Amino acid sequence: NSIQSWTEKGLEQARNYINKGLEISGDSVLLYFGLGYIYIMYNLLELKDTGECLAKSEQYAKKIYDLDSDSFYGHRLFGLINARRSNLQQGVIQLKKYLSYNPNDLDALWWLGMIYGNTGKQHAIFPIAERLTNIDPFHPVGSYLYSWAYFLNGQFSESLEKGYQCYKLGSERSNMMFFFAQ
Repeated sequence: NSIQSWTEKGLEQARNYINKGLEISGDSVLLYFGLGYIYIMYNLLELKDTGECLAKSEQYAKKIYDLDSDSFYGHRLFGLINARRSNLQQGVIQLKKYLSYNPNDLDALWWLGMIYGNTGKQHAIFPIAERLTNIDPFHPVGSYLYSWAYFLNGQFSESLEKGYQCYKLGSERSNMMFFFAQ
């Protein structure tokens, strides 16, 4: 998956694919979400001007709402935009609204867990990590969140154990390699 590569090349490739899809199909909530998400990733990874990226994401979120005023993809994208703008409470509200429609979305759950961890609510990460692990025990994101929560709680041995589990599940993913400085 080009977006999940966490590289500029992968994001550019995904953006080109989605733009080609828009040329073929015309306006699409899902494709606008994809473009908005790519700009969130540019922002997160600081690959492009971060303020400009959030503005572009917001433009795509507005296009989504122009097509469907209560689109759950719009809620998800605005949740991420708010989180990246440090309006964390609004980000949580929007992500929870999205998750009420799509409760098993691994990526949205990961973002929610990261917000909780970054606001000192690491106790709230554990149920999300458990849920992620139950949804897909072979995906590294559940172990990742467990590791992050243990780390934030100062439980470094447990964090390392879950970090190693995460690494074993996702060793080919560049964003997972940092656990063992690979």
